[in-house]
Amino acid sequence: MAACAEEASAYGRSVAANTQGSKDLRKDMCAKEFQALKSCFTLNAKKARMSMGQIPMPRCLLDRRSLLQLLPILVKTARASPRRIWVKGPPKVAPFIRLLVIFYEDRNFQGRHYECSSDCADLSPYFSRCNSIRVESDWWVAYEKPNYMGYQYVLNRGEYPDYQRWMGFNDNIGSCRSYPHVSYNFVINYRDGNYRMRIYERPDFGGQMMEFMDDCPSVYDRFRYRDIHSSHVMDGYWTFYEHPNYRGRQYFMRPGEYRRFSDWGASCPTIGSFRRMRDF
Repeated sequence: MAACAEEASAYGRSVAANTQGSKDLRKDMCAKEFQALKSCFTLNAKKARMSMGQIPMPRCLLDRRSLLQLLPILVKTARASPRRIWVKGPPKVAPFIRLLVIFYEDRNFQGRHYECSSDCADLSPYFSRCNSIRVESDWWVAYEKPNYMGYQYVLNRGEYPDYQRWMGFNDNIGSCRSYPHVSYNFVINYRDGNYRMRIYERPDFGGQMMEFMDDCPSVYDRFRYRDIHSSHVMDGYWTFYEHPNYRGRQYFMRPGEYRRFSDWGASCPTIGSFRRMRDF
């Protein structure tokens, strides 16, 4: 699909311009751009079949009834190609921005620094400590240790002049991951999208259950329990916090099933608050 990035880009801009944020796609919409994308993919699929065997055509390219079927493919293309995305706005005026986070060894963005534009499992070769961070685009999760281990710190776009600003426990940052909230050339914006999550009193989705679609500054006040033993995140990105009012250790929650608290990296089930990942 990376070979068809240009065609995918043109199709995406055309759909965005015609729908203007609506999900109501007409059958005859953007036919020219869609056909170019389909032809490109068909050509590359034929080349791949010659050397790798039969590769089925994605159904979303055969039946264009739903744009949402095509979006995961384009998001994957974006992550495999140069890390640039369109910001929300008319395609003719929307600027390009890079996925970028900058780590500084000293406070107030001083000292040696490292610019990171993709996931990194080991940041130790680039700096020995981290006392300030500047996030220029998208959401990032920084981890205390390499290989995405240790304390988690959820970062949205902005400046963090010292590690206390991201509620850090020390000045160690060993790895990081990015989570775009606007997909490649499309307006898929989690800030304006759907959020839905279920929390459970016991492991394996047992006991009392409650579903949430908004932020919760106090789990006990809403859930009447201080512990969450399992969770099912259905829509959106969320952050669990150890204490009420979004304080303490953080746990990043992406869509999926978490059958026990260790699945989200916690050593105990106590969760005091949680909120949706937005531009706070």
